[in-house]
Order: sequence, then C-alpha cells, then structure tokens
Amino acid sequence: AYIMSGDHAELNLDIVTVSANILLIYCEKRFFGWRSFEMRQALKKLCLLIDQYGYNHSNAPHALNTVGQLLMKHQNYICAQRFFEKQLYVEKMFLGCNSPELAVTFNTIGEVYHAQKKYKDAMKYYQDALNLQRRPSSTKKFIDESIFAIVLFNIAKVHK
Repeated sequence: AYIMSGDHAELNLDIVTVSANILLIYCEKRFFGWRSFEMRQALKKLCLLIDQYGYNHSNAPHALNTVGQLLMKHQNYICAQRFFEKQLYVEKMFLGCNSPELAVTFNTIGEVYHAQKKYKDAMKYYQDALNLQRRPSSTKKFIDESIFAIVLFNIAKVHK
C-alpha cells in the first residue's frame, strides 16, 4: 500500500527522482540499454508512482523533470513532452505564470519540439523562455544570463 498524504507524498516523489537518476546512471554505464525491457518496465513504474502521489507538492516539478529527461534520453519525445508540460503546469501553480524560473522549463519543451523537428513549435517555447527572462526595470537586461545564452543557442540551432 502506498502512503499518499502530506510529507509522505513529498518523500515518495523524492524517491521517484532518485530512482530516475539511478536509471540514468545504469543506462549511461550500460548496465542495460535505453530500449531494454528493464528500462521500459522501470519507466512505467516511475510514471505510475508520479501519477499516484500527485502534483501538489513542491518537489513534484523536479520529479517530473527527471523522468522527462530520462524519456528524452530514451528518445520517447511524446511522453517526455507530457512530463515537461505537467512540470510547467505545476510550476505555474507554485511560482505564478510570469515567474522567470519558468524559462528553463519553456526551453526544455522547446528542445523536445526541436528533437522532433517541429521547429515552429520549438521557436514558440524558446521565445516564451526569452520573454520570461527579460527584466523590464532593472540594471541587468536579463535575469539569468546563462539561461538566456542557452535559449539563444537553441534558437540558432533552429535557424542553421
């Protein structure tokens, strides 16, 4: 039986994140392949656990992102996109719709579209990421210059 309330759900989402990171290491060290039966089974279990524990927890976005990254490495772009979009939804609940911190997730969703050669969609998300990084009234033009640089690099990849 799963415990799904309060701090227990937070802890279980942390376990999902750690498990996904272990899967990444196993695949990178070639203990089993990205397309192996073990990988598919582990991904299914992680997805079920995240759905079971819900998204109303502060560490849910990190768990969603970690599994999404794992799916990206597995080249399962459609499922990865779903996880990143859920991540964006949860982050908006916690941070608000105009938080500059959302730029990383917008950029990641753009990367998913780019990997699928859906360049117009990728550009929309890259542009959203740039817009969130702009500071209207500040001495610094952009909030996080490293994120700004990454998004510009991704835009350049679309235009090459």
